[in-house]
Amino acid sequence: MQAIGIPVKRYQAVLIDCVIALGVTMWAIFSGSFTEYLSDFVDLVIIWIAPWCAIFLVDWAMRRFTYVPSELQKTGRNSLYCARAASSGPPGSPRSSGCTPPFPPCT
Repeated sequence: MQAIGIPVKRYQAVLIDCVIALGVTMWAIFSGSFTEYLSDFVDLVIIWIAPWCAIFLVDWAMRRFTYVPSELQKTGRNSLYCARAASSGPPGSPRSSGCTPPFPPCT
C-alpha cells in the first residue's frame, strides 16, 4: 500500500496484508475445488521444472560434471561461461565443435 502512495504506517500495511492473505487462504482451503487448484499448480511446476533439470543435467554432463562457481556469477567478456569464451575450448571438447553455447551473449 505504501508503494502505491496510500499513506499508512508500516504496521497498518502489514495488518491489512495479513487480513487479505488470510481471506485468500481461507477461500482457497474451503473452496470445493482446492484439490483441483493444488493439482493444477503441481502439474504446472512439474511442466517447468522437469525440462529445466534436464537442460541443467545435460549441460553439467557436457562440462564433465564440473562448474566453477565463481565464474557463474561473472557477466563480462572475461567469464569462463561467456558465449564468446564458451564457443572455443580445448580440442575435442563440446565447446570447440562450433555449436552455439547455451549462454546469452556477454555484454
